[in-house]
Amino acid sequence: MPSSLTRWDLYRLLSDPTRLRLLALASIQELAVSELAELLREGQPKVSRHVSMLRDAGLLSGRKQGTWLLLRMTPNVDDDSVVADALWTGMDLCTTDGTATRVADVVAARDEATRSFFARGGRTQRAGPPAELAAYLSLISPLITPRRLAIDAGTGDGALLEVLAPLFDQVIALDRSTAQLDLARKRAARRRLRNLRFLCGELDGPEIRKALLSCKQSKETGPRRGAARSK
Repeated sequence: MPSSLTRWDLYRLLSDPTRLRLLALASIQELAVSELAELLREGQPKVSRHVSMLRDAGLLSGRKQGTWLLLRMTPNVDDDSVVADALWTGMDLCTTDGTATRVADVVAARDEATRSFFARGGRTQRAGPPAELAAYLSLISPLITPRRLAIDAGTGDGALLEVLAPLFDQVIALDRSTAQLDLARKRAARRRLRNLRFLCGELDGPEIRKALLSCKQSKETGPRRGAARSK
């Protein structure tokens, strides 16, 4: 949190039930202002005003995903005992009124809207990675040893996988959007890429940590790079 925020300012900021609930919801999942307004059954201008106050205080962070601005609780702010207590209170409010249980449905609706957008041809898939990138990675690949694992964070429609798969034993395609991962899977299937693993989550999330641990513990040997052989 900004050092300019006094304890009195923090107490006053977190004395509002709406802001407590917003903080709690943003700790569960990344959400857009419109989704937060839907969950709280409040007008979007009102919710946007409260969100701005929490962002100015450093309690919420935002990132762009396409046309969406997704908000989440800033990591580690609940190390502060006042924020931790406010988060607990907000979570209790959201659990009691059932708001917390509807978060998954809201996120699923967003993913479905994204999937429908791409299904309608809303955005043309990239034909593949730039030729310069493929050439560059091929040149530096001898310097990368061992080439056991690559992570394509924010894989999108999977265009970069065509370059990474032949160079590494295993490639993890990571994205927050299930709709984007569906596109990446279809591209990989068309290119007959087999040494891929698709994960929905964050780069610092539990999914990727489990995958890395599994890769470390794996005792599989033998060449696994590239596309499947033609029959």
